[in-house]
Amino acid sequence: MRKICLVLCVKLIGLTSIFAQNFTPCATDETYNRSVILHPELIKIEEKANETARTQMASLMMNKAGVVKIVPVVFHIIHQNGTENISQAQIMDQIRILNEDYRKKTGTNGGSSTNTLAADMEIEFRLAQYDPSGKKHDGINRVYNTMTVNADDNVKALSYWDSNKYFNIWVVSSISNLGIGNSGGTVLGYAQFPTQRNTQPLTDGVIIRADQIGVIGTGDLSQAGRTLTHEAGHWLGLYHPFQNGCGSGSITSSNCNSTGDQVCDTPPVKAANYGACVPNNSCTNDVPNLTDLVNDYMDYADGTCMNVFTTGQKTRVYAISFTGAASNTNRVNAASATNLNSTGLDVSGSYLTVNSSITKAPYAYDFENATLISDGWIINNFNTPSNGWQLKLGVSQSGNNCLSMHNFTNTLVPINSRDGFQSPEIDITGVANPYLSFYYAYSQKSTANTDVLNVMVTNSFGMDETNIFSLTGGALATSPNSPTTNDFTPLVTEWKLASINLSSYKTYSNARFRFEFINRRGNNIYFDNFKITDGSILGVDEAIKESFKFSVQPNPMSQVANISFELKENAPVKISIIDIMGREVMIPQNAPLQSGAHNVNINKNDLSRGMYFIRFEAGSQTFNHKLLVN
Repeated sequence: MRKICLVLCVKLIGLTSIFAQNFTPCATDETYNRSVILHPELIKIEEKANETARTQMASLMMNKAGVVKIVPVVFHIIHQNGTENISQAQIMDQIRILNEDYRKKTGTNGGSSTNTLAADMEIEFRLAQYDPSGKKHDGINRVYNTMTVNADDNVKALSYWDSNKYFNIWVVSSISNLGIGNSGGTVLGYAQFPTQRNTQPLTDGVIIRADQIGVIGTGDLSQAGRTLTHEAGHWLGLYHPFQNGCGSGSITSSNCNSTGDQVCDTPPVKAANYGACVPNNSCTNDVPNLTDLVNDYMDYADGTCMNVFTTGQKTRVYAISFTGAASNTNRVNAASATNLNSTGLDVSGSYLTVNSSITKAPYAYDFENATLISDGWIINNFNTPSNGWQLKLGVSQSGNNCLSMHNFTNTLVPINSRDGFQSPEIDITGVANPYLSFYYAYSQKSTANTDVLNVMVTNSFGMDETNIFSLTGGALATSPNSPTTNDFTPLVTEWKLASINLSSYKTYSNARFRFEFINRRGNNIYFDNFKITDGSILGVDEAIKESFKFSVQPNPMSQVANISFELKENAPVKISIIDIMGREVMIPQNAPLQSGAHNVNINKNDLSRGMYFIRFEAGSQTFNHKLLVN
């Protein structure tokens, strides 16, 4: 068992290094020591768990591929409408990093490790799809509370799901320095060990700063999202490699599993390694004498160079968390098939099919209702609540209102701040040829502005998303006067129609569309008249055809028909001929074209008599046009 210094000391050597850095990447040991004061029985619980784990580790063969453990996760965002109220996209980015690290995925930091000890932990994390009552959920709880600042275990009572079923992660603005010295310092996160759940079930999980989640939005690039990789390691039963420093006496194969971090293939480390992964050999009493494994996920080096969980660490995790070594405090239930099903997952990590949305396509929304939330629309102003997306009265493409973001004055928020809004879930399976269309208006402030508008679609409540539309800077601008240094409000002629073919997603029975604006110091943006229509029956708004001056002559055609159109800007153009069975039978055009007028001929010799559709795609805009062949 590791030595617990309690009141007398808290790894003084390690703390000296921490204070020199003026931040504490992980306060797990400090909070554990505090817990022991309140629950002295933890010492015996931990000692017994480690003894059992040592016995089980000897029989486990963790170098062979086995069954991947799936862990359902819930994020509790404690916020004051500041930058700590991070987006679902940022949370999904963190889930990606966790799964890359714990699965040693090719093309990632872990996958690039050449260390022969580096292990695929065979653990994956998923946002829960059902809440504890069995209701559909996106696995993210948002709670407005001032306790997000200098947070401690006290915030956990604000939002908690049964820790026997979910991995709870509390995201806060900042964390209390927990009384670990008078010099202050920034705590990035801390976790509870599996052995603590018997005595502290309501606080079991990880508490972490919002800027340590992912690498998009407000995510800290230097830590690369690996603060949570580290803390999840503690939650699964791993200690720091510098646990008890170099220890006393020689560390050999006969005692390495009962000292330090209780893992034999991680060399002892005198004190935490910080910063870049610089080779170091801080302890010389291990036999054989090995250098520090400075890029171990459980050390303190920068996240950008962390890339190793060892086979020994994997074996300990499985022994302590998934085979019962920690008695009734293990993670066995969370990863069980029964529990996964109750949280909306199967044993492979796939999301269970849920009932189709009661909102059906065709669907249209014009933002004339001042109470968006009652219609299922949600605004996500994660970074700029005062100037973020909101209902704009008196401005619209048609009608009276629209959505807008007053980005002209968003000059103090961080570059690349992401704010957006999302539609309700919509069942689009009932339309044969679904299309999404909407109007938008935007102007740059200068030619250097590269604001971005992204559109995402998901069928799993945001757990997985696909980007189906993206425009940046000048390509996003709709005003002929762009750029303008004025506070942009669009004229009726300064709106642009976007049309997106959704045929690749026609099986989505809970399609949710998320619109995200990335602020790069440009001007205002406006949005109006969201529609999902059946293109094969209702046709897409004729205005988009008019904007291209699109025509087909003659139609019906006897021998040759000419397709004519104009491009306002350079764009890739694809023209396909589709038969009534939906098969692509001809592609007369598929290449980038310059702005200006164009003509494309179709020859009857390549077609049988009957009805066809001409599918026209130019950049992000798409529509169908009927063609009759005699």
